[in-house]
Amino acid sequence: MTQNFSEQISEVRVTLNRLNQVKKSKCKTCSFFKDALLKWSELNFRKDFIDYVSEVREISETLPQILLHQDVLVQSLLRRFCIQSKNSFEALFDLLEAISRDVGREFLKYFLPTS
Repeated sequence: MTQNFSEQISEVRVTLNRLNQVKKSKCKTCSFFKDALLKWSELNFRKDFIDYVSEVREISETLPQILLHQDVLVQSLLRRFCIQSKNSFEALFDLLEAISRDVGREFLKYFLPTS
């Protein structure tokens, strides 16, 4: 006996709890930026990068802090590209990508022209 579309849909069961558990278990700090900052703090000992970490460490402990202070974090990152931090570019680009993932669409405002 064939079922109509509504009956077929009513039999579909999706368990979202399992997806949430997997997501949480992979999350170290629940922030891509914080995870990247921790990683590069262990790998990059250049003075310019250490200065950046010192500048942002206290305002980037949690995702809510990162969202609140995103302007400071991004502007400071972008300044580092302008001061010729050549030996830290890999870390800085990784942090830029990480914060873009944390803040989502709001990240575009830093690069889109305003009129």
